[in-house]
Amino acid sequence: MRRVVAVTKADLADPAPALAAATELLPQAEAVACSARTGDGVEAVAAALDRVAARVRHRSVRPGEAVLHIDRVFTIRGAGTVVTGTLWSGSISRGDRLRLLPGERVARVRGVQVHDQAVSTAPAGQRVAVNFGWRGAQGR
Repeated sequence: MRRVVAVTKADLADPAPALAAATELLPQAEAVACSARTGDGVEAVAAALDRVAARVRHRSVRPGEAVLHIDRVFTIRGAGTVVTGTLWSGSISRGDRLRLLPGERVARVRGVQVHDQAVSTAPAGQRVAVNFGWRGAQGR
């Protein structure tokens, strides 16, 4: 079971028919009734999500090359080029040489941050900021 169905607005109508339909459509899912207005069932939805999340294999244990989906690029005076994004697979460490696509340009990792904290290595699944250096980066 890797799904949770939250049947909302349980305070306005009997959630039983929607719960039955959800169970029929997604038999592997856990269906939970809740109401955002009253708060009833919200803790049960959170607990169901925790149970599902505990069984999902974290990206950081998946092997492979670093794949960083970049959503911002900017320059910091004195530091150079910084990119931010979600590290989809692999890991990024200070000193790594990464191939940037498109264009096949190679850059050296000068520094890595996760949530504004410097780290030596960032595992997949994290939002990261990577400071690139270009000097001496051309070897793979």
